[in-house]
Amino acid sequence: MPEKNTLYILSGRTGAVEEIREYLDALEDAYNNIYTFELFIERAKEINPEYEKPYFYGRRRIPSFRSLKPFKDVSILVLPEDKLQLTSVVIQSPGFWALLGSLFPLEVIRKYLADRHERRKDREYREELEREKMTLENEGLRTQIMQSKIDLLKNIGVPEDQIRQALATHIYAPLSRLERVQDRGLIQGVSTERPQLTSGATNENKTNPSE
Repeated sequence: MPEKNTLYILSGRTGAVEEIREYLDALEDAYNNIYTFELFIERAKEINPEYEKPYFYGRRRIPSFRSLKPFKDVSILVLPEDKLQLTSVVIQSPGFWALLGSLFPLEVIRKYLADRHERRKDREYREELEREKMTLENEGLRTQIMQSKIDLLKNIGVPEDQIRQALATHIYAPLSRLERVQDRGLIQGVSTERPQLTSGATNENKTNPSE
């Protein structure tokens, strides 16, 4: 069973039910796709179980990756015990949502959202040219976060066009959707440590008795 972790989403304001539902949907979709990307890597290893050996090793046949494609319905591929769970909610300003799930998807989401948040704090993007520059930076950030996985797929022997297709489906598109919702100001930060909130009265709703 994959190692579990809790991710805390810090919310700086309240929002309409529709807005919060949209953000949680985007968050779950990103989680499911990143989880599924690991299954894509495992499938590649099955096609080439001897990937750690160089291709010129003996007379070993070079494997065919034609059947290796991105998955379609990612939600059904996440094991029930690995599904993203909302374990507690603190309703105040600021407040937070606590989410429990598999370590790797949550760590990718945490790092990506945290890095984007810090970059946005450094400067405000107003003009079209700056917005375009930020888009390019976001694309580079997504690649940087997944670089070790990209290198692994290349080492396995997966063709670059299939790697790009899997990244576009399971990483870039879901994270792009998540960042569009994040930019509305509902979310103020992410952390793997429980936030220490000092202002306002706390109204916490726990959905997991062990939390």
